[in-house]
Amino acid sequence: MALALIICNGLAALALCAAIIGGLASAREFLPLEVYTRTHVLLAIFAAFLVLFGHCMTMFYFIGTGIRIKELVAEHAIEEDLVTPTRLFKKRVFPWATMAMLAVMVTFIIGGGVDTGRVPSWLHLLLASSALIIHFAAVQKETQAISANVRLFDHLDTIVTADAEGV
Repeated sequence: MALALIICNGLAALALCAAIIGGLASAREFLPLEVYTRTHVLLAIFAAFLVLFGHCMTMFYFIGTGIRIKELVAEHAIEEDLVTPTRLFKKRVFPWATMAMLAVMVTFIIGGGVDTGRVPSWLHLLLASSALIIHFAAVQKETQAISANVRLFDHLDTIVTADAEGV
């Protein structure tokens, strides 16, 4: 599951880049490529879906693993504090994941304003670039926390295995 989340967030970053490039190309102001606006919109829908899915699932991952660690600690009467790190992971990840999702949603909504001609395209490009940067920062925090969480589970597994063999 951990690897799937990292891969999903990486694909979301690629999709965001493709949507930004598609938007620049469809405007024909920046790139000499022939890309239809419809293609940019489809790329943006796909990218927004991947970003929202990846960050939401990452948040659920930390909620679920935190609950499971609490259960195992209580079930095996483990004295070592293994629950506090899970709270720290959530504290580091949740704000960034939320900001990344909000940035993509705002960018997507403002894109509709650009399409109607009510919002300047430079604002949409600025928001899209900001969303990409925030997404990369969130993915970095998430990847670090997921790695640490996997190590915590490995440590917990050795304790539980030793407890089961000792019984």
